[in-house]
Amino acid sequence: PMFLQNGRCVEDCGLTEYGSISEGACRPCNLELCGRCADGESNSNCTECPSGKVLKESSCVSSCGPDMFLLNQTCVLDCGRGRYGNPISFQCESCPADCLTC
Repeated sequence: PMFLQNGRCVEDCGLTEYGSISEGACRPCNLELCGRCADGESNSNCTECPSGKVLKESSCVSSCGPDMFLLNQTCVLDCGRGRYGNPISFQCESCPADCLTC
């Protein structure tokens, strides 16, 4: 979709704004909560987080726990092949080399 920004139509509202689908216009992202917002209807539907926070679903939080694990600055349910979710740090860690699976 296209959004109105400063009198012209754009596909991407940029780093500090998101595209409001219902209004068809760019609106300010809540930068206290998000590093960048997704297009939609909320100024706090995050796609990136500010420093010190990680992305958990569409929110920026300080930790993924207790139900998810950190992988590449994003909270995930499954760490993937060759990794396991550490239940203490809530981070994905590499499996020990001497394990077949973990």
